[in-house]
Amino acid sequence: MIRHPGLLALAALLSACSSTPPTTGPACGSTVDAGGYTLTVLCGEPAGACDAHAQLANGPAFTETTADLGLAGLSFGNVYSVDLDGDGYPDLVACGGGKRETIGQDQLVAVFMNRPKDGGGRTFVDMTAESGLFQVRGGSATEYREAEVMAFADVNNDGFIDAFSGVAFAAPNYPSLPQTLPADQNELLLNDGHGHFTLAQPSDTSSLVQPALNQSVFTDVDNDGSLDLFLTFWTPTENGDQAFVGSQAQLFMGAGDGTFALATPQGMMTNDKNVSLAPQAINATIANILAGTDPRPSFGAAACDLNGDGYPELLISSYGGQSNQLYVNDGSGDYSRQVDGNGGFDGDSDVDYHDNWYYDCYCVDPQYQNTAYCAGAAKPPICCQGTCSNDPNTTCTWDPTDCGGACSNGGTCQGIAQNIENMGGWHPGFSDQPALLDGNNFGATCRDVNGDGVPDVWEGTIRHEWAGESSDPTALLLNTTPQSSQSGPITWNRVDSAAAGIVLPHWDYPSSGGWHAQGWNEGVEQNDVADLDNDGYPDLIAPESDYAYQYLHIYKQLPSLQFQDQAFAWGLVVPCMSLDVVADFDRRGSLALLENEAGYNQCGACPSGQTQASETCGGWPASGDAPAFDGGYSGNGVHVFSSNAGQGSHWLAIRLRAGAGTNTMGFGARVTVTANGVAQMQDMLGGKAIGSRSDDPGVLFFGLGACASVDTVTVRWPNKSLTVDTWKNVPANVLVELHAGDPTVYGVNL
Repeated sequence: MIRHPGLLALAALLSACSSTPPTTGPACGSTVDAGGYTLTVLCGEPAGACDAHAQLANGPAFTETTADLGLAGLSFGNVYSVDLDGDGYPDLVACGGGKRETIGQDQLVAVFMNRPKDGGGRTFVDMTAESGLFQVRGGSATEYREAEVMAFADVNNDGFIDAFSGVAFAAPNYPSLPQTLPADQNELLLNDGHGHFTLAQPSDTSSLVQPALNQSVFTDVDNDGSLDLFLTFWTPTENGDQAFVGSQAQLFMGAGDGTFALATPQGMMTNDKNVSLAPQAINATIANILAGTDPRPSFGAAACDLNGDGYPELLISSYGGQSNQLYVNDGSGDYSRQVDGNGGFDGDSDVDYHDNWYYDCYCVDPQYQNTAYCAGAAKPPICCQGTCSNDPNTTCTWDPTDCGGACSNGGTCQGIAQNIENMGGWHPGFSDQPALLDGNNFGATCRDVNGDGVPDVWEGTIRHEWAGESSDPTALLLNTTPQSSQSGPITWNRVDSAAAGIVLPHWDYPSSGGWHAQGWNEGVEQNDVADLDNDGYPDLIAPESDYAYQYLHIYKQLPSLQFQDQAFAWGLVVPCMSLDVVADFDRRGSLALLENEAGYNQCGACPSGQTQASETCGGWPASGDAPAFDGGYSGNGVHVFSSNAGQGSHWLAIRLRAGAGTNTMGFGARVTVTANGVAQMQDMLGGKAIGSRSDDPGVLFFGLGACASVDTVTVRWPNKSLTVDTWKNVPANVLVELHAGDPTVYGVNL
């Protein structure tokens, strides 16, 4: 296990003073060389009678700062924030595109270093070539390596943050792989501490050839001090219309030197054989899905300790109406699936399909409408399509008076989309089963939301009116599990969203211009939790980006676990927002939002035959519910929105440096900050939600309201002994670095 030489020297210095009371330790204000950067010894006062939940007078005001930061005109698949050179400022890494970048042509990958700007402020400088982060194994002067998914952590414990770079590809005939595979493989890259990377020795992560990689999370599953890597996958065909099947999630154990060994435990294994959509295999695939033994298509994953035993659980967010998957750690790094039925992390308790419009369409088919199965079925609110009995190549509707599409020559309209491989239609014995009546889940973010010291889950989903109430909504799940115990199940309380004020607007597509109402859609994908107004209450971030007329929503937390959407009031009128990053780019205590607008699906698009100038597109909605929708920004692109929250409040940013037996940056540590009796807890996470979201990994940000210092910071370290350290009287409004076993508070010199 490698250790940063500067940190080793600092540890030796502190060891020499270990018997000296902290009050006579390093002098307040003295400078310490940590090797590559310097620290200042900080001495604070007790928090006193301050209000950790004090509110800003007018709330934070967000303004777009994209051009000021040097990021105008850019667009990528994914963007991550991470401090690559250890200077205390988060840099940006971008990737995507599905192929290698030809240098000098369309930019698919990039490294932007956060640097001082002439005249003050910060700006991002393109240093892709200098970083070596996207170098091709074997070398290339004309291309950068392909990368779709990334994650960042110190994998060799030298104090420098390293990178996993993953490749995603489609396999239309899965389980068979395509004859032509991507030119590049998954890679680990090691950092020299200055933001310069070299390729690690190939290991099992590189030799894994599995389609549709979608999420990578670093965590230490067995607390041995070496970080491990958890990978999950979208549907192998990468075709959303075939998103019934996924492929096996994989766990790699780290050796502490940048190499990893495939070690997916038996308790996580699924039936990865019956996942074919080929006609001759579809019955076995269906049986696999209904038995709950299938690998589900996943858009998101997370690792967090839900039962307080110090070892991380693994969470997979599943798509296609299938239940999520929660794997409980037994304390050794082995896992078992917790099937909690409906109402837990798996999904909500509503499995009544009778308000599903496809069920209604099935039941107006003359073949079925008078059967017991269809008793009580409602008249469909949409124009159900089928095929003509006398011409199976001709589509029709069952309501030709209102919808048109009558069959000619006496034919009848029958058979709603019977091709089950394409998720179409309604199929008794399959579509009506609980295994298919959960959610289209995109990402789970772990964070203690209600202040009880236990990580909860904010789950983002997409949902459609046509699917009915059985389709799970975006939801806050409060963790009610007794802590410090492995003996019982993980338990949850699903918050009543409407009662709590977590309400997404339901705006129909326009019905004029020949379009018939399609119903409302909810499209929360890249969700997050962050204290955007520094009042000590975490807020819920819900960017809607997948369907027409959708915006960013910020649910500000109020007392008594109530929420209020403040996005528009705070100046965040952002259509089609695809959130990639929440980070404090200038370390002044104001979290900024970076979106990488992708224009997913139909968001920002006009109905067929209409233009942006038409009343039902560019001017919709015309009511006072929201500003007129104009299709969002012109084209795809990166947009940054910065706030002034830090100007009227206090805050604290924390990064950790662990000792022997613990991964250096403390991924998996539980950090509790207490000011005047108000405690806030966060876990140091190694990735979250959809696309391996990376919000300045290795740094935790706490809003402190009116408190200019905190009384204590307590860290439970992720090691075999679950060591606990406490620091007292920590000053606010600074990035501090806390070292295991050392009571001194160090400020990072920026």
